[in-house]
Amino acid sequence: MHDNTPPPPGVDTTRPSPARMYDYALGGKDNYQVDREAGSKILAVAPGMAELATYNRAWLRRVVRYLCQQGIGQFIDIGSGLPTVENVHEVAQRHRAGARVVYVDHEPTVHVHARALLDGDEGTEFVLADARDPDAVLNADETTRLIDWSEPTGLILASVLHFFGDAADPAGTAARLAERLPAGSFVAVSHASSERSAPELRARLDAVYRGASEYLYLRPRGDIAGIVDAVTASVGRWEMVEPGLVPVQDWRPDEDVPPPPLTILGAMVRRVA
Repeated sequence: MHDNTPPPPGVDTTRPSPARMYDYALGGKDNYQVDREAGSKILAVAPGMAELATYNRAWLRRVVRYLCQQGIGQFIDIGSGLPTVENVHEVAQRHRAGARVVYVDHEPTVHVHARALLDGDEGTEFVLADARDPDAVLNADETTRLIDWSEPTGLILASVLHFFGDAADPAGTAARLAERLPAGSFVAVSHASSERSAPELRARLDAVYRGASEYLYLRPRGDIAGIVDAVTASVGRWEMVEPGLVPVQDWRPDEDVPPPPLTILGAMVRRVA
């Protein structure tokens, strides 16, 4: 993205955006100087953070592939972030013809680029909404056009709930989003953890994200497990998909990779009744 090009209406380029920082870490071009500077500050103290973004993206691809293998043909990707290589719909449609995907994000930059990317694709929609308001997400016209609530659905919450403070009730939000899903549906969650992260890295992340449009809340494993438990305690009967709550690079991996400097935990649960 050229910094001398005026940003689209509603896009704030005075503060770094987590979505654009993530795009930068993945080697994307949909970011501004403020995002690159913030990302560089993190990489200066923890070069492996770039690999962490790659690991999280690879986890998402494996999640979508697994869901397609389980017969899932419709997906809701909450906090989808900027369009980049191997989007959910690309992976899903490669493994299951006719797969339908609803992307949801409240970031205006994401909205602008997603609309351009998805233009003409009848199997995808984008909802400009905040996941903190589950009704706005689930009742949006774009959602109801593509999602048949009588069919099993894959709900993806990839690295979004760690931008929810405790007051935003990430566990309750996840549970409310899952309540409408019928038997046979799955919920996948990934969340940055405070376990095994160096104090210097946590301090640097705190400094960077306090100036960003969204703050990053690192949570201990127990709190992240509590978010997953809240989903399983919602309507219906749920079961954990093996291997349970683990670092994303260890969730049904295609290859062994070295651990990154920060842990992102991932898990998937299935509604069985």
